[in-house]
Amino acid sequence: MRATGTAPLLATLLLALPALAGPASAGDVDCQVTIPPPASGLCDYRAGTNGALRLRGTLITPKKTYLGGELVIAPDGTVDCAECDCSDSPYAGAWGELDCPEGVVTPGLVDAIDHLAYSHAAPLADTGERYDHRHDWRHGLRGHSQLSLPSPGSTAARQLAEARLLLAGVTSVAATGGVAGLVRNLDDAALSGLPGAAAVDFTGFPLADSGGGFPPLGSCTYPGFAAPAAGRPYWATVAEGTDGEGRNELVCLTDTGGGIPGSHDILPHPAGATLTHALAMNPPDVLELVEATLPVPASVVWSPRSDLRLYGQTAPVTVLGRAGVHVALGTYWSLTGSSTLLRELQCAAAFNRHYLAGFFENEGLLIAATLDGAAAAGADVEALLGELDRGFLADVVVWDGRVRPGFRAVLEAESADVALVLRAGVPMVGDADLVVALGGTAAVCDPLDVCGRAKWECARRDLGTSLSALAAATPEYTAGLFACGAPLGEPACVPTRAEPDGAQYSGARTLGDLDGDGVADAEDLCPVVFDPPRPVNGNLQADFDGDGLGDACDPCPTAVDPALCGLAVGLDFGVTLSGPSWVLPGGGVQLTATIAAAGGAPAGEGRLLLVTPPRLEGMTWTCSPAALCPAPSGSGAFDDFFDLASGESATVVLTGSFAPGFTGSALAVAHAQAGELEADPSPADNHAAIEILVAPNGVFADGFEAGGLGAWSQAQTAP
Repeated sequence: MRATGTAPLLATLLLALPALAGPASAGDVDCQVTIPPPASGLCDYRAGTNGALRLRGTLITPKKTYLGGELVIAPDGTVDCAECDCSDSPYAGAWGELDCPEGVVTPGLVDAIDHLAYSHAAPLADTGERYDHRHDWRHGLRGHSQLSLPSPGSTAARQLAEARLLLAGVTSVAATGGVAGLVRNLDDAALSGLPGAAAVDFTGFPLADSGGGFPPLGSCTYPGFAAPAAGRPYWATVAEGTDGEGRNELVCLTDTGGGIPGSHDILPHPAGATLTHALAMNPPDVLELVEATLPVPASVVWSPRSDLRLYGQTAPVTVLGRAGVHVALGTYWSLTGSSTLLRELQCAAAFNRHYLAGFFENEGLLIAATLDGAAAAGADVEALLGELDRGFLADVVVWDGRVRPGFRAVLEAESADVALVLRAGVPMVGDADLVVALGGTAAVCDPLDVCGRAKWECARRDLGTSLSALAAATPEYTAGLFACGAPLGEPACVPTRAEPDGAQYSGARTLGDLDGDGVADAEDLCPVVFDPPRPVNGNLQADFDGDGLGDACDPCPTAVDPALCGLAVGLDFGVTLSGPSWVLPGGGVQLTATIAAAGGAPAGEGRLLLVTPPRLEGMTWTCSPAALCPAPSGSGAFDDFFDLASGESATVVLTGSFAPGFTGSALAVAHAQAGELEADPSPADNHAAIEILVAPNGVFADGFEAGGLGAWSQAQTAP
């Protein structure tokens, strides 16, 4: 999935929409510049005289990555240049210089939803209960237990909740209950710091049904309607649940013909429309969302951790992404979601890799946390935030990439790894030496130890007090300012559901159920993409066009013929995977994956993704033959594209070792996928898997495990 775009889902849209595409990937630009290593720490600073700053490092814009790139921040707090060479900038020669050879520079993160009035509290205990609709947990309806929510937090508690986001690299949030200072609040023009940009028009209950209850399916007899405000992007919580009642809300808000009494049509809305949650959508709903919002694609806010905690499922993001809908990432709140957008990014990345067959590339995940969040807030905001380009506000984060370079510096980061946060070029928090170098003083900044790393936070500039003093005076705030690792009680980012009605699954990925959705691979319509049966689909897996491919993995979910979605039948990509069946704890592993192309078109682009076991560490890989490989070698899990002709193949050999304390079963999976604009004629061979037992010597492998009582026991030793 290389380029963003809007995909036609029916033949009638072929002339109106560009061809099918998924999340963005623009590749790297090597600026061929060697940045001198710093004398100490992450960066070296040299003062300038004109108020501008040139920052050098790995620059992720995020549409393009510049290795050794330059970011020039003008004195007015906007970006003047973001390229390999900014020497033609009018500020050259007298700018300050911040050189971070192992720093990773990105736009400030945009949290697309956070209920700050409730994000002062620690996570609610997970009893294992899952729901079909938000009214079930809000009011204890239909035999469910009601969740006990805390009282809304005070102003001080909300300030601390915003500070927690800021410490983790968030510079903007679409928040209910926001307060002045620290991060930009996109739902309040007075709190956004964006002159001329309209605030988000957020409505949690567009059909005025906060009191609970459901009209009959197909009826729109809801209590009322919160109509969109002119000139403001309309954000509505819709279809939060997995049942027909959830989808009925969407039907009653997008009834184009007005054929249902009491229905409304919020599409198109000139200032843009964004749906939060939107779990209970089917392909025709996605099609209408796209078609009715051209030429500006609609947006959906994805909060995977909270959705998994409450419903055991998430929004149909693979269908949305293929259709060109902006998928913006949001924490939702600390009660059932993530404490910071960094934790939400890690959840999204893990769910994407293990349950979505790597649908989103790294670029796509970062875009969901930056540019798509800004786009969801309207064209005025999209022109100012979420990107590093001339004229954008210099909301910037520098990440420590010394241990985890490139995208890993962001996708695997903790608050301690946030080396510097700038809001319009002004330091808000960061490593003590960097904040001081860029003008932070003891008059507005205070020391803060973040997981053993000395930071300075400049909350007093906005709040008149330090974060430590504010936290000490606010006992109701129990969510913490940061966490060293996973926060205590954080909901797991694993899909589980044990309710007696409908699907049941544990999220455990095994050789017989590679996506952990409770449907055996032999019967699963998407064996490697999580797509459990849903109430909205009659407790069946969703397959709108009835072609035997589930909607979640179907490149053309509304038509059997992929040509009706602008796709050509391309090469038949297949994959094989081999490796050991058993190793000792802490033992080394070698996995060999081969991607091969056959039949179909004479040549094409295929993607190979290796989903390695979570406890496999220190991974490196080699690829051969070199002429067909994107690179001869590298580190980390493998995920890249190959240009292959029919009959050609390439092999990746990955080595690593298991963490010393890990024992048990570990699953490795290899995926092969056709490139954009092509459909694989035979997807059945697009995945392969092996299971590795990690156990001490002397384990008996004799057939007894499978009930073979006549087999002789034989003590095995690790190969």
